[in-house]
Amino acid sequence: MVPTKLLIAVAADTDVQSIADDLRRAGLRSDVHATVLSVADLLPIPAGAERAALPAAARRARERTARGLEEAQRVAADAAGVLRAAFPSWVIDAEAQADAPAWAIVKRADHWHPDLIVLCAHERSALQRIALGSVSQSVLTHASGSVRIVRRPRAEPAGPPSLVIGIDGSPAAEAVAAAVAERAWPAGSTALLLSVFDPTLANMLGFTDDSGDECDAAARLASRAAAALGTAGLAVSSLVIEGNPKQVLVEQAEARGASCLVVGARGLRAVDRLLLGSVSASVAAHAHCTVEVVRR
Repeated sequence: MVPTKLLIAVAADTDVQSIADDLRRAGLRSDVHATVLSVADLLPIPAGAERAALPAAARRARERTARGLEEAQRVAADAAGVLRAAFPSWVIDAEAQADAPAWAIVKRADHWHPDLIVLCAHERSALQRIALGSVSQSVLTHASGSVRIVRRPRAEPAGPPSLVIGIDGSPAAEAVAAAVAERAWPAGSTALLLSVFDPTLANMLGFTDDSGDECDAAARLASRAAAALGTAGLAVSSLVIEGNPKQVLVEQAEARGASCLVVGARGLRAVDRLLLGSVSASVAAHAHCTVEVVRR
């Protein structure tokens, strides 16, 4: 079996133990190769710069970058130690880079092609998120693969994992169901297959007449997914709700005390994303639990 590849991004203030606790409940198998990446938010040192004659200001900048890289290496090594203690069977490497954090993570993922990028959400006010953006949101937007954004639960988890899985009959939803079914879930784990039909969105995008077809497609997918997820050890239920998916998915996950909300990255046209935003990005920003966004 090919090992599952995880790219785990950490910073000095990352709660690595929360990441370890969350990944214990992610249905991952024992055969995992993880790379822990810490990024110093500094300009990288150009190749050959160590031999070049530089002005004093450039030398000071290079020294700051070197010190930042040393600290990032320490952060990555410490985080890797915590994860090795939690997952003795995993192969875990530690790396450090100097760059803009989000772009460093995306570029490393584009080079290594992990099955999953893992980040820890940092709680900020709504104003701070708007003004400063978010590394996790930037990675979620630009990464070509799946992303898991870890949030510390409000209460100590009790019992096996509980998932809410957003499905809508699209190929993206097929990928979500397949990704969850590939994992090994402990006995007693549950999954709610949640289909949310938004008539307002359907009307704005001009496919109101196909709404019945879309609901039927989601129902057919739920039926197929329930069988596949059942073989993976999950007790499955399904629910269809009319409303705004950005709100309903978050509300249902919170109401049910879900350990993770799993959604797909459904591809709308660029103009649709600008007008309407992304369900996966909105859910990742507002959910109170871990969110995994699946891309194939």
